[in-house]
Amino acid sequence: MTATPAGAVAALLFGLLGIGAALPATPIDAALSESAPSAVEEIDEGTVSMTVEPDTLVKPTAGTDVHLTVTIANRTTAAVDGITVDASVNRARLSSTSALSDWLTAAEGSIVAADRVGTATSTSIAAGDTRIVGMTVPEAALGFAEEGVYALGVRLLSDPAAGDSAAGGSASPDSDSADAELVDTELVAEARTALTWKTAATSPLGVAIAAPLVLPTDAPGLLDSATLAEYTARGGVLSVQLDAMLGSQVAIGIDPRVLASIRVLGSAAPTSAVEWLERLRTASNPTFPLAYADADITTPLAAGSAGVAPLSFDFAVDSSLFAAPDASESPSPEAGTPTTEPPLAPQPTTESLTQWNYTYPSFVWPTENSVTSQSLATIAAAAGPVLLSSDNVARQLTAATSKVTATVTPAAGVEGGANTPVVVADAQLSSLLQEAVNSENTAEWNSAMSELSAVAAVSSEEAGTAAPTVLATLDRTWFDNRYRLNETLQALFALPWAAAASVVPAFDVNTSGGPVPGFTSLAPAAATIVDAVADQSRIDKVAALLGAEAADAQFATIAADPLALTSARRLDLLAVLSNSWLDDPAAWNVTADAFLADSADIRNSVQIAPSSTVQLPADRGFLPVTVNNDLDQEVTVYVNVRARTPLLSVEEQFVQLVIEPRSSGRARVPVVSLANGEVQLTVTVLDQPGGNPIGQPTTVELNVHAGWETAGTIVFGVLVFGIFAAGIVRTVRKRRKATRTAE
Repeated sequence: MTATPAGAVAALLFGLLGIGAALPATPIDAALSESAPSAVEEIDEGTVSMTVEPDTLVKPTAGTDVHLTVTIANRTTAAVDGITVDASVNRARLSSTSALSDWLTAAEGSIVAADRVGTATSTSIAAGDTRIVGMTVPEAALGFAEEGVYALGVRLLSDPAAGDSAAGGSASPDSDSADAELVDTELVAEARTALTWKTAATSPLGVAIAAPLVLPTDAPGLLDSATLAEYTARGGVLSVQLDAMLGSQVAIGIDPRVLASIRVLGSAAPTSAVEWLERLRTASNPTFPLAYADADITTPLAAGSAGVAPLSFDFAVDSSLFAAPDASESPSPEAGTPTTEPPLAPQPTTESLTQWNYTYPSFVWPTENSVTSQSLATIAAAAGPVLLSSDNVARQLTAATSKVTATVTPAAGVEGGANTPVVVADAQLSSLLQEAVNSENTAEWNSAMSELSAVAAVSSEEAGTAAPTVLATLDRTWFDNRYRLNETLQALFALPWAAAASVVPAFDVNTSGGPVPGFTSLAPAAATIVDAVADQSRIDKVAALLGAEAADAQFATIAADPLALTSARRLDLLAVLSNSWLDDPAAWNVTADAFLADSADIRNSVQIAPSSTVQLPADRGFLPVTVNNDLDQEVTVYVNVRARTPLLSVEEQFVQLVIEPRSSGRARVPVVSLANGEVQLTVTVLDQPGGNPIGQPTTVELNVHAGWETAGTIVFGVLVFGIFAAGIVRTVRKRRKATRTAE
């Protein structure tokens, strides 16, 4: 958890266990203030933060004290001296989930915890150290008049003058001396939690859960055999998740990338992967598809795309790993003849690689809090019910309406808008479930479980005698630590106020807007979309990714098999758009930039080779143009040459050139010289005659020695010589004639 500087408000989303935010040293108040900052998910360097872990999720038996374990992390460069941990409560019961949320998030106008119930002391905490402090709160000190959920706050106080003189221990919370001892102390950090002081519930809260099978952020568009073997082995990321889901009522969101990656390997697929796929196939859990690579579907819409889906997998299919398409059926082996190898599967198609017998094949789950009225209309027009976060909708909830299903009325001006059935996940409960499942250690897990206990308890109270049901989801971001789904569900559903529920009635939402069959008599709530706040920088980056892929597709038209190139790039793009990146935008930007760089490299893989000055000694000839092809397949391009001066005439405007993979080809462009001199030529490679340029145009220097001009000069010289010779002959004849006349 991150502690934040004073004045910032961070999210304290926990129940019995709280994570506090660091504050600058100030004189303490008499109670935990309304403006107490709350914690977010990681601890910032340069702060002091703390967590508090209770020893129970329910009201203990009569006469039993409550034990709190406080963990203090000093991430500053100075020691924290004279440690005192002060716990206080508000003895008024929290009667609504909104009041509970306001308390935990320190919202403006939230209640305060003014009644001190426990104090513990400790010695100084050196810079960079972590200290664990125990605190015992007597049952009588809590003073709760009835069962319910109560606000509990913890403050970390420091007395710089005390140094290391303070000894660890507890002080009586009601003594005058305890108050006197705290007068000169400074507030270092504080935390907010909720204490569930209950033993039973009139009507337990039914919690239905939907969870995705998540892959690491760096997983490519297709997983190779080694990666699949690792992920599906015992303890592998896919096996751990599936193990936790099997045998429960959790609805499983399946990434088609996993299916395609296993199936495309045919007989070379790892045994563990094949077995994992069979376990998934035989699971009793409801299933629904995620987008391929669990890609973000709303940001591409905002960036102008009509949708992004795989194009083909043919480039990745090795036909030797599958049965020949025209292979006749093999004869049955004779009785008693053992068969050692299973028959090869038929060669797959793009459709068969991702096909699955989903319980809800048209279900759509956009990125959390990413939907707008327009994007919902676009998505709903192409698919079935849509799963949204409760933060993304405004609902008119009544005692007669469901908290899980809703019918969204389109906003005015939405193109193609219509009443849209949606399934709504409780945002607060989902967040707490995620924290518990991905907790790094027991303290964090206990914190999240305390939150879940408090929220479930208050939610069940709000419903009165009805049988309330809510939906919680695990998000799609990658987890770097443990996956505690099993123990989380066991602990949650062991509480008297929480019970496991199935998603099936909610996912079977009645598109007519009436009550859902089998889902009591509650009708979907009327709702409108709370438009997501656009992240323009992300939209711009996704638009750049889409533009790069479109440029790649145009470039690929020169290849012998364009689809092999574009299909692979599409899968790479989908992997970059995966929701698993959402918690790490900095790393996502790096990955997106790498995709853009790869696109540029691909489009530069066919280039005109550098050339020295070319000599043209005759009136006609061929200009040689060498083009390099760094692709793994043959390409066909057209070479265009344009002279910048009229000293040269190009006889063929577009010269076709076929270049083998990883090689060079030379085009011979016919030219005619018109005069001697140096000519600059612009040479361009095109994807088709008059089409789009491939690579960068280049300039070639050409020395022209025009053949007709030399011949003309010779003729002119001969003529001049002839005239002079004729003149000489005439002169000689005249002189001879004059001599004969004189004689």
